[in-house]
Amino acid sequence: MGTLRAAAMLAMAGTLALAACAGPSVPTVEDPRPLVVDLDMDSSDVMALAYVAGLPNYELVGVTVPGTGVAHCPQGATNAQRLLAELKMGDVPVGCGDESPVGGGHPFPDGWRLPSDAMYGVRLAADGDEATPQDAVSLLADAVAGADEPVDILTLGPLTNVARALEADPGLAEGIGRVVMMAGAFEVPGNVNDPTTGSPEWNVWADPGAVAAVLDSGVPVVLVPLDATDDVPIDGRFFGQLSSDHGAAAADVTYELLVRNGFLVNGNQFFWDPLAAAFLEDPEVVEVRGMRVRVGTDEGAELGRTIADGDGTEVQVAVSASRDRFVTAFLAGLRRGADRASGFSPAGPLSVSYDGSRCTVAGAFDLHAGPLRVGFSNRTDSDAGVAIISPRPGATWQDVEEFVASYEVGTPNPDFVDLLVPGFPGPGMESIVDVAAGTSGVACFNHVDGVAQRIVLGETFEVGP
Repeated sequence: MGTLRAAAMLAMAGTLALAACAGPSVPTVEDPRPLVVDLDMDSSDVMALAYVAGLPNYELVGVTVPGTGVAHCPQGATNAQRLLAELKMGDVPVGCGDESPVGGGHPFPDGWRLPSDAMYGVRLAADGDEATPQDAVSLLADAVAGADEPVDILTLGPLTNVARALEADPGLAEGIGRVVMMAGAFEVPGNVNDPTTGSPEWNVWADPGAVAAVLDSGVPVVLVPLDATDDVPIDGRFFGQLSSDHGAAAADVTYELLVRNGFLVNGNQFFWDPLAAAFLEDPEVVEVRGMRVRVGTDEGAELGRTIADGDGTEVQVAVSASRDRFVTAFLAGLRRGADRASGFSPAGPLSVSYDGSRCTVAGAFDLHAGPLRVGFSNRTDSDAGVAIISPRPGATWQDVEEFVASYEVGTPNPDFVDLLVPGFPGPGMESIVDVAAGTSGVACFNHVDGVAQRIVLGETFEVGP
């Protein structure tokens, strides 16, 4: 598929350089190159940062988070600080950008931003001791000015921070070795679901003016678009390989992220940002071609699109990727370094089955406070779910039974319990909830549009400390 796609791109008259660009140089372990990572801390960014933090051929000198990205700032920057601390790199400075796009920007959906702010449920040991994030533009400028050699910048979200830094000091371009950006789509559909667009990619769509400004700055650019990332889905095969060995901190954080968010492993998500990150260490994970490119910045079908154009800026574009080579490099990178101080080890599984009249529980033994694996089998012909119920201090399970006995459709949840409703990404898959020590129980329920129509209680169980 990648070969056919590359051939189609080469056939576009006047848009490609006459010859493929020379392969990019790779810094050595003996002479690591300074690197700044600019990312918006969605799930793909979390995996990429975990990997990049251990690159032996780069020295991570700064991390910046755009306010125009998936995570809000400063929460996204705080999450980045906590992740770096978990990886024993808490001394790397982190910056936060403002929320104003350079031009033609579009905010990410709230439904994406809130889970990102919450780090997708990943629990990090470093919590509460983070310094106030620096200003992203100042951090970028200081990182470039303070380096003895050109600094590479890896961008995994909107380009707002980089464009603002170049706008404030155009001379900064001379100190940047290259910008490697996960952005754009050429011969494949974009991932913005907007009927008024020409199918752009989100990192560009969020701030097209910023990408255009970086292209116009004269800084060498490598684009890793959806054309290449479509070749590297997150699937069960990768998850199985990671599951077999995830002791190292970066691997364990990635494993926890995928376990807590099973939807990421259904084959419909891709290693967008990790592929761009892996390119830094092994450029041969992708096939790169020279191309002249521009970004649509005017309202209309071209807004936010990356377009092959003979009058555009000459850049390097990854037109396809080698899945096997990428996975090998990515897993090896995640497994570098010491084990995680407190590894992700969920208890369970707690297996719940519901047939419409009985809510039965298996596996409710030797449970401890913390993450708990929960499986649910719906044996009814209607939509059904399960909830883990923990009475708060002063309440008992009898209070729960009395509430259920008098329940009427639409009654608000009782305020004397903690209620955990696992989300199940697909049939046969488990979910993760975090339970506290003490007595808990399960409740199965039929629902319509998320509103419980009938509640059936199952057994209680004890959770140890």
